[in-house]
Amino acid sequence: EAAKLLLLAELPEADASHGAAREAKRTSAGAVGGAVGRSRVLQAMLRNLARDAPAGPIVFAHVAEAAVRGGAADVEVACDEVREVAAQLWDQPARRSQTLGAALTCELRCLGAAMMGGTLPAGGSARLAGRLVARFEELLAQLDDRDPEKEDWWIQYMEFAHQASQWGSGGDGSVRTGDASRVPRATDLHVRAMRSVGDQASFGEKAQRLLQQQGGGAERAGA
Repeated sequence: EAAKLLLLAELPEADASHGAAREAKRTSAGAVGGAVGRSRVLQAMLRNLARDAPAGPIVFAHVAEAAVRGGAADVEVACDEVREVAAQLWDQPARRSQTLGAALTCELRCLGAAMMGGTLPAGGSARLAGRLVARFEELLAQLDDRDPEKEDWWIQYMEFAHQASQWGSGGDGSVRTGDASRVPRATDLHVRAMRSVGDQASFGEKAQRLLQQQGGGAERAGA
């Protein structure tokens, strides 16, 4: 329930976004049933958005409807539907990145809340932490190094890695997906990001503030 409330309470507040979100929720929950139908509706709505309209409200409404319908598993399915639709937006790279970012935001709110709240079955936090790592990596690979949003997503990735380490699910290697890698350390992500972003000075300032908030990490990252 906490995960549902987190997502539903944080839908965008702009008036224009509300209209899109309401329409998306009504359509996805209504006439067209099933995963295939929902995906078709979602893709059509994203493609028909005005060039400067954000994708977030439509994605949030799609996932919020799933959260109301069920639980964390339904949210995962809805986010996977969003990712599949994003893959079809190959001719609209900016919209594709927006869509992936909105889906990741939903997962961080809902699934992250469930992980922190200890409401997942045994082993669930490790699996979902690995899932979120894959989502961050996927999104960052889509973003241009010159895009300022890439800086912000690296920061969110670092913040997630630090939080995961507090759950015992972080850089100590306790999180694994099959034989895949663990959640990276925030300081390791800092090094990677500095090689990735276009404006190192801007990112460095943001990272420094974050690492200072986390306590003592800034000095280690700069070493």
